[in-house]
Amino acid sequence: MKASVLDGQTTIRASALLVDVNGTVQGNCMPTVTDISNSKAKKMMKKSKFPLQYFYPSKNPNALPINDLLQKTEYDDFAVEELLEGLRDKSNTSYWDAVANWKRKTTKVDPSLYPKFACVEIGKMTSDQDINRQLNVGHATKIFAQYDPELFLPIYCIKTPGKDEWTIVNGQHTVTGTAAIVFEGFMKGVNKKHWKKFKVLVIYIETHKREKAREAFALLNGEMSLPIATYDVWKQHYLSVVLDQSKNPKYLHTYEIIMRLRKGNIVPLPDGHDEEGQPGALTHLDGIMSMCPFDPSKEVQDYSKLDWFISIRSKYLYDTCVDNAELGFFGRIFDLTEEHNIDRDDPKFIECMDGIMSVVQTIFKGLPTCKKYSVQAYKSWRGDNFGIADTGNMGFNGPLYFAYQTYRKLGGIFDIPKLYDMFNHKGKDALCYLDETYIERINGYMKNNKLVRLKYNLNAGKAPKKGKKK
Repeated sequence: MKASVLDGQTTIRASALLVDVNGTVQGNCMPTVTDISNSKAKKMMKKSKFPLQYFYPSKNPNALPINDLLQKTEYDDFAVEELLEGLRDKSNTSYWDAVANWKRKTTKVDPSLYPKFACVEIGKMTSDQDINRQLNVGHATKIFAQYDPELFLPIYCIKTPGKDEWTIVNGQHTVTGTAAIVFEGFMKGVNKKHWKKFKVLVIYIETHKREKAREAFALLNGEMSLPIATYDVWKQHYLSVVLDQSKNPKYLHTYEIIMRLRKGNIVPLPDGHDEEGQPGALTHLDGIMSMCPFDPSKEVQDYSKLDWFISIRSKYLYDTCVDNAELGFFGRIFDLTEEHNIDRDDPKFIECMDGIMSVVQTIFKGLPTCKKYSVQAYKSWRGDNFGIADTGNMGFNGPLYFAYQTYRKLGGIFDIPKLYDMFNHKGKDALCYLDETYIERINGYMKNNKLVRLKYNLNAGKAPKKGKKK
């Protein structure tokens, strides 16, 4: 595997290299430093007639590093007493409102009403399908295939008073997967013929009222639960490797992603973090995962797309936070180069990238605005030519098409198959539906064959908004 350092930034061209299931790097990555002042790429840039040039923003020498919340070397344990102090903070007015509410009540919490614990035979349980969701066979099969007794979650039930009847409120997939383990003879020391007699841990309350069961189902399935964000999943995987030396292949995969991002000065952060707008801050974690999804069938995962993304944004966008627009933009370029066997280290392609990014910088003033106005223009083009003003069939080609098409109109010559004139129907180019501001900017750099702006009313056919009655 080779890596070329261009303009002080590493561009990695990889097809195989990464980490095996034990977390060991396979192969060798040996960066080759290229002096751009003497390179073919530099000479080509001098010969190019392309009218735009990418201006590299200066780095702020006084900028403070982002607080990387995952940089930990020990467990972060809080006593319940400390948690309670946080809850009772004077600034938490909702808590003190609730305290006042409790004081106005005439009753107190009765501890005898807490759910009880029992070990119950599987064969005595039923699942009320009007309370539970219909059994998801795929989910139950996954529990069976990856069964781990140490991760067993108790089954929540309603017990009919005076009877040995147990109605499952939550956990029908768990109990079904467990039943399958016993039935197929995979439970140590248990005769599979007696699978119905096998007991599992149950948490229950006794009541005739099944509305309690319905309330419990909603409670246990998210109504009172905080959603698990992708950042929380990453944190679990990463710290399991760092603090617990986990060898779980999926955890090692997440760990490797974070380490590669960190080397590229990209820091994963949870949504809403105070520093999410700082250079290198990353909150769009799902977009990163889509670049290198975990493949359990492979011993060595492929990070080539992620590596190229990190290198290309390190070259052009090092002074910004990671925006969702760039994930699709650069990811699509990578896919096209793979599809058409384009060498990303080819000086001609590097010159093309400089041209495309100078268009994004000079004409569109950044990828977010490029995406915004590209989508708007694409809808107008679709509406005018096909009668449907939507983003159908645009995908990640949208912003890239408008930047690349502008690059070609301004004299760029590098061919990316399928992309040139992709959104041109009977001579009507989607590029011409851009807002007038962008058409004027583009035409300002053209001597001949200037763009003629095409218009389409995106509100055509929509009922006018009602004004306020006077």
